[in-house]
Amino acid sequence: MKLNRIDCSSIHNHIELDENDICLYWCEYTAQKKYNFSETNQLVVNLKKCVSHKEESQYTYKTKAIKTCASYFEEGDWSPYSIIPIPPSKKKDDPLYDDRLLRILNLANKLLKPKYRFDVKDIIIQNESYEPSHKSSKRPSSQELKARYRLDDINSDQLREKIIVFDDVLTMGSHFKAIKSLLHDAYPQKKIYGLFIARSIYPPVSDDFEDLTE
Repeated sequence: MKLNRIDCSSIHNHIELDENDICLYWCEYTAQKKYNFSETNQLVVNLKKCVSHKEESQYTYKTKAIKTCASYFEEGDWSPYSIIPIPPSKKKDDPLYDDRLLRILNLANKLLKPKYRFDVKDIIIQNESYEPSHKSSKRPSSQELKARYRLDDINSDQLREKIIVFDDVLTMGSHFKAIKSLLHDAYPQKKIYGLFIARSIYPPVSDDFEDLTE
C-alpha cells in the first residue's frame, strides 16, 4: 500500500493544517457515504465499531480491519520513528475505551523485521471522556482539544529522532494539531509528522444531488 502526502492540492480539505505540517496517509474515506461505497469506507466503519459490540459476531470485522491496517506498515523502514497514537474519545478507565490504534501499532511491529520496527509510545493522557468528533454536531478546534490532553512525563532521549502522531482518519486535522503542539512544547527539537490510515474527502456536489433524487 503506497503512502501519499497531503500537499497544496489537498490541504484545503483539512482546514487546521498548514504548509508546515507533513502528513501522510494510505487511503481516502468518502464522507457522507455508507460503508458499502468503497473498500476504505468499509474498512473505516469496521475499524470504528464500538466496544459495546464486543460480544457480538460483527465485532470480528473490527479485528480484521485492525489486521488490514497493520499490514500497511509492512513496506518501509520505520526504525527512526517513535509513533504516538492519538487517544480515542474515551479515557482508559472508561468501559467504552477503544484501543484500536494501539492494537494496529503493536501488530504492525510484529509483522516487521526487528531492524525496521518503530518505537510505540502511548504517552498522551486524556483528562476526560467525550463524544466522538464524528458524532458531534460541532467539531472541537485544536486549541479546545489540546486542553483535554497532557503528556506522560518522559525524557527526550526516550523518544527517537522523529515522532509520528498516528490516527485512523484525518478530517479537519484538529486532533493532530493539538497533539503536535503539545509535543512541540515539550520537545521543540524533535521533528513531528502525521500518519493516517485514511484522509476524509467529500463527494462531488453532483453526487449529493443524485442521492437526493433517489
